Amino acid sequence: MTTPRERVWQAIRHIEPDRVPWQIGCTTPARRKLETWYGTPDLEPLLGNHLAKYRPRAPDALVEVRAGFWRDEFGVVWNRTVDPDIGVVEVYPLRTRSLEGMAWPDPHDPRRYAALPGFLAQNRGRFCYVSISFSLFERAWTLRSMPELLVDMLEAPSFVDHLLDRLTEFNLGILDEVL
Repeated sequence: MTTPRERVWQAIRHIEPDRVPWQIGCTTPARRKLETWYGTPDLEPLLGNHLAKYRPRAPDALVEVRAGFWRDEFGVVWNRTVDPDIGVVEVYPLRTRSLEGMAWPDPHDPRRYAALPGFLAQNRGRFCYVSISFSLFERAWTLRSMPELLVDMLEAPSFVDHLLDRLTEFNLGILDEVL
């Protein structure tokens, strides 16, 4: 019998699998409805997903600063009172064109990876991957704001280069740890 992991590898290699691999993800409200409907918070056996996502976050990477508002590890505050999954940026930490004083998260923090061995063991038959979460552009605008970042691209391209370089260094640090 083909495992979900093998099925994904076959698809990646353009070898026709016995079934098309699938991944069913849900928003928080939809997930709650499914959990109620099926009477269990453990939906994975029911969904039969082929992929397993590991998020290398430190335990304190997301902190609720007040009801419905969460600060991520880059200092961005997200209003999740309307959209509990992503939210809307409430506070952009880079108010000026300077990275001085910016508290960068540590991609080498061992707490990010403490659960990785157990995650891999638990998902042995599934195709496992690591989610870095934001693209460089996405993370940059959440730090600076979309309008400011777009103006920075025109007026201060060297600042934007430096910002994107620092974000790339962070992402490469994550990859160094998991590969």
